[in-house]
Amino acid sequence: MEEIEEEREENRQVIEDVKEGGDRTVAMLDGKVSKMLANLREEIAQAEDSIGRGLRALDLDGDGMLSHAELVHAMQKVCARGRAPCRDPPPP
Repeated sequence: MEEIEEEREENRQVIEDVKEGGDRTVAMLDGKVSKMLANLREEIAQAEDSIGRGLRALDLDGDGMLSHAELVHAMQKVCARGRAPCRDPPPP
């Protein structure tokens, strides 16, 4: 995402020059790309937030790290719900 935005900024002057020249197509596409990038930024932020909440839920002792025991506990819960095939966890 950052690479796309950087490349777009590097070409900003060219885009603006063409838009000032009256090219409506470039102006329209520039607006659409801006909206698409804004939507992507929002979707990424929402996904990161969701992933963070999920990982914090697995971190039983709240130390910011997922231990082997915490992961085993999570997998046991998933297995108990029948959402994954169950087998004995490997030793730590």
